[in-house]
Amino acid sequence: MSQRCLYFAFVFTCAAVPALRAQSFGYQTFPVPNAAPATPQSLGVQTIDDQGTIVGWLVDTSSNQKSFIRNPGGEISEFIDPLNTSTPSFTLTYGLNDLGTAVGIFTDNSAGDYPGFLYNNGKFTTFNLPDQPAGTATYLEALNNLGDYCGAVATPANNYNDQTFLSIAGKVQIFAVNGAVNSLCTGINDLQVAVGYYFDAAGLAHGWKRDPLTGSISVIDVPGAVKVVGAAPCWGTSFGGTEIFGINDLGEITGHYWDASYKSHGFALSADGTFHTLDVPGAYQTGGGGLNNSGVIVGHYSDRNCNNYAYIATPFGFF
Repeated sequence: MSQRCLYFAFVFTCAAVPALRAQSFGYQTFPVPNAAPATPQSLGVQTIDDQGTIVGWLVDTSSNQKSFIRNPGGEISEFIDPLNTSTPSFTLTYGLNDLGTAVGIFTDNSAGDYPGFLYNNGKFTTFNLPDQPAGTATYLEALNNLGDYCGAVATPANNYNDQTFLSIAGKVQIFAVNGAVNSLCTGINDLQVAVGYYFDAAGLAHGWKRDPLTGSISVIDVPGAVKVVGAAPCWGTSFGGTEIFGINDLGEITGHYWDASYKSHGFALSADGTFHTLDVPGAYQTGGGGLNNSGVIVGHYSDRNCNNYAYIATPFGFF
């Protein structure tokens, strides 16, 4: 399978890089228990719903990959799909809608597959795209409140390279965005606008957005994002470019990018096309995540020792 970006209260005005407009956010940070310390990509804080519930995944000190859910009161619980009986475990959550359904991928040890799953109120449902061969990995990454969903599928015949899949109004499509070797969908709103990112032939990441009426795809690159892949500190491998993780019903988009020093920054793209940076105060790097319809953004950040923590960013006014 291809390499994935598995990512106190402060009031702070974000510093902008050239061509980015500053935006004021209030930051709340919190640790996610059991995430391995000083380990690259040990935490992914994926999205937040309109009620304030947050989902994501973590890697513990025994290399177990587990999902977590944080309720609006701040309580965090971990979960693993009951069909995932391997050691270490592999159950990763990426998406959440406002009906309380979380989605992700897990190892089904009884079937020898890597299907997606849906999780709601303690109940798991296995998800597989139709007509896919044995051994397929199905990254179910996002769903809206209408029953539309999207993600990435990787098959043995395709050397486990990711291709985007979309299901809109019950119609499933599988395709490579812009012909890329690896492409995936990470967000879909109730207007059926889908977003994600892909890697070009040089391994550089680019964000994308799909128009549901025409099916056309536009590329989104943050101004100031590095245009050559390089060694990214605290990420454990080489990265560069722009990755998108969420879109809300107002058309606001979130994600992260790497600058010329290969440090990561979160970003928000407003509906009017303005980019805003997100840098948690005191953080060495900031990774992006998803957002809700109030414009509240979640993600993770790291200190200089590569310890990972979660953040909630609340905008002051509209961005």
